Amino acid sequence: MNRPIALLCSCSATWMCIILIVLRIQNMKLGVFDVIPRGSLDSLTAEDLRLLLNGMGDISTQALIGYTSFNDESSTYTPY
Repeated sequence: MNRPIALLCSCSATWMCIILIVLRIQNMKLGVFDVIPRGSLDSLTAEDLRLLLNGMGDISTQALIGYTSFNDESSTYTPY
């Protein structure tokens, strides 16, 4: 194959991979924002995000309780 054509094919394949990856990342972002409010990630650092995604070795239950809020909706449920 001619060298310029081979280079063009290689660049084209690389570009298509990049486009597909960007589209997948955008869809993942939309999925995350379906579950988590948009503003809740604004103050996170890269290290905070890494810890959220990968987890921590030690989990402080008191800290976890402090960060968690519960809405008791059990009294509003009426099956009939």
